Amino acid sequence: MTTHNTAEMRICDAIWSIGVMLDYTQKIAGFVTPELLDWRPEFPAGDFAFSLGEQLMHITDIRMWIVSQLGTEEHAYERWAGPYPGIDQPWTFRTGSHSEVMEALESSRKLVQPWIERPMGELPLPTAGTVAAWEKALAAMREKGEDTSQLEAKGPGTLGSALFFLLAHENGHRTVTQTMLRMAGAPVERLA
Repeated sequence: MTTHNTAEMRICDAIWSIGVMLDYTQKIAGFVTPELLDWRPEFPAGDFAFSLGEQLMHITDIRMWIVSQLGTEEHAYERWAGPYPGIDQPWTFRTGSHSEVMEALESSRKLVQPWIERPMGELPLPTAGTVAAWEKALAAMREKGEDTSQLEAKGPGTLGSALFFLLAHENGHRTVTQTMLRMAGAPVERLA
């Protein structure tokens, strides 16, 4: 019987579905043609929905946010989404061509890769970026005279919490994107 030291395995090998799910998003995104980039479902009540392009922009924004939270390097990145408008207002996104949207999505995927290639033993640990963000939040609270005991007890975020948030968030938006593509007539029924 072969045994593995899981702490030394790469995260993407120990939890193989992480890379598979991120790559599946790329595969689904490949069906968003230039003609479909601005397509969005219409609801009888007039509710707002992201367009297909905006779904991909939002996925990219969250990937880049996670990368920025985990690390301390600066990435030249301009968010696609404007400031969050609140629950009852439509989101705004800056414009971009089909190739710009697809290139940004691909680039964000590449920036996530080194984090999922880290040793499995690092999954429950904070990163330099999460420690820096935690310390910054504590300093801001102290400056305002606010109680920091809960944040201090919680500690900085971990690599695992960031990666699992990313996956859960992306799985939802990928599913919506695939459903929207089907509604628009794209042949995405069987991709597995």
